[in-house]
Amino acid sequence: MAKEGLGLAFTYQSCQELDSEIQYMRIGEKGVYADLGIAYPSEEYHSRGAEKLEEIIREVYQEG
Repeated sequence: MAKEGLGLAFTYQSCQELDSEIQYMRIGEKGVYADLGIAYPSEEYHSRGAEKLEEIIREVYQEG
């Protein structure tokens, strides 16, 4: 909706699209950062992509 001019959206710098119709603004001088995580039922099927994402998140949080 934001891309169509009907709202406001929050996104990450890595997700920004090069589009002259979109105006990006920062929150504060350096932006706002938040840690992310993933949660899903452990007894259900998960794709290899989902399992790899979990592995990467666990590695990142173990370093911190």
